[in-house]
Amino acid sequence: MKANLGTMARAGVANKQKETANINYLLAITSALALLIIVGYAAINPELMARQMASVKDFISHYFGWWYIGLNGIFCLPVFIIPLTRYGALKLGKAEDVPSYSTFSWIAMLIGCAFAVSVVVWAVAEPLFHWQQPPLGAAAGSMDALKQSFQITIMHTGIGGFGIFAVAGVCIGLPAFRKGLPLNFSTAFYGLLGDKAYSRPFSAVVELIAMIVNFLGIATSIGLGLISLKYGLHYVLGIELDTFRMICLTGLVSAGFCWSVWRGIDSGIKTLSSFNAYIAGVVFCYVLLFGPTLHILNWIVQVFGEYFGNIVYLTFHTDATEQALEGKWMGYWKVFYWGWWFSFVPFVGGFLARISKGRTLREVLLACTLIPTATCIIWYTTFGISAVYTEMSGTVPLWAEIQKDIGAGFYVMVSQWPLGFSFSILTMCMLVVFMITSADSSAYFCSMQLTNGSAEPSRQIRMASGIAIAVLAVTLILVGGLKACQTAAVIGGLPISILMLLMLFSLFKYLQSERP
Repeated sequence: MKANLGTMARAGVANKQKETANINYLLAITSALALLIIVGYAAINPELMARQMASVKDFISHYFGWWYIGLNGIFCLPVFIIPLTRYGALKLGKAEDVPSYSTFSWIAMLIGCAFAVSVVVWAVAEPLFHWQQPPLGAAAGSMDALKQSFQITIMHTGIGGFGIFAVAGVCIGLPAFRKGLPLNFSTAFYGLLGDKAYSRPFSAVVELIAMIVNFLGIATSIGLGLISLKYGLHYVLGIELDTFRMICLTGLVSAGFCWSVWRGIDSGIKTLSSFNAYIAGVVFCYVLLFGPTLHILNWIVQVFGEYFGNIVYLTFHTDATEQALEGKWMGYWKVFYWGWWFSFVPFVGGFLARISKGRTLREVLLACTLIPTATCIIWYTTFGISAVYTEMSGTVPLWAEIQKDIGAGFYVMVSQWPLGFSFSILTMCMLVVFMITSADSSAYFCSMQLTNGSAEPSRQIRMASGIAIAVLAVTLILVGGLKACQTAAVIGGLPISILMLLMLFSLFKYLQSERP
């Protein structure tokens, strides 16, 4: 017995030493310093930081909006090209590898880490915005504006978003699992650079950019979720959140995703994602039942056709005449969305690669793009049409409330419905879990980078990453709330967008070396 205990103790020490030796200290120190500078600057002069961030965001939106929009369309091309070629049969892994997760759990984890606050914050608000303030020339509040509204809303969350995640996952996972390489963001450039992808300074710069942008992207999602929670708690429960209470709420959410990331993928992320998928199903059925059901069903079918029928135009539309809301709409919406999606590319791509071992390229590209896109169309149309018909009925001032607070939509809409209070509480719980699954997936990615691409980083590293995300989320809220979150997303997306183009070249060059 004592011998066994001694062996176990020595093994534990050896594993601990191995974990410690595997830490990328250069990346850990530089990313920690960068975060300290951001947080410290915000603490010293939040107003100045907010103004400067806004100026940078305006500059990027004005001069690089075309780049964000064009790159998004180009980066999604492999989704439709590779599955039609012989390369679609290649696996992320060896020929004998099989998927580690069921298709349901696999898709649930993808949606859980990427869908996040959109299901509550934007599903009600965005269709109303584009209906009441149409950017493509239709009359405000008209049926033409309503049709355009849903095409635009789905364009912001459909193939253009999930397609780039699927491609990024393939860029990282294909060489990683077929060549036995680490799950580093640098691995996405292996086809282009070979072993030089891991040489310094290239790998150090790439990994640092991925880490910082990942922190900004996920902090944006948490910040937007907290804004919706803040309104929900005030509107439903009468709880007013001042700055201190917002920090406490962030702490509670952070404790949730730190617990999840401590538990790991199987016991934490997968379990929460699957659980939340069922909650989301219940909330969806509630809105479908108590909303204008027949109108919703008709609109779902129509939106599918209109979205796919206009997808090329919508994807590459840059508002070249600058007439949409006096040229400001593109920066407020489309460039913000693409910056936000781009800032998610390192972590969602890395996390998707981690959970997709054993699946074919055809499966990853098509399933991870089309299933979430179909989910977005059904979900957004159901919630959006319910919001529009609620506004038309005049029972509650929904549009007026959303203009005051972007997080108001769902809670105001259901306030006049049966069981509205109960489902508002349930929806807040769903929102919290989506925030947790997004944050713990992000923390897991950061941990993989900090441990040189390890697929199973230590719990301590995962916890440290989770705490850093929470601190940055609080910082963005204190600096400027919604505007600061949007600004961080747009700024963070620029360096990643440049790397995305290199990733695309790398993927096609790597495929040339494979013979399926």
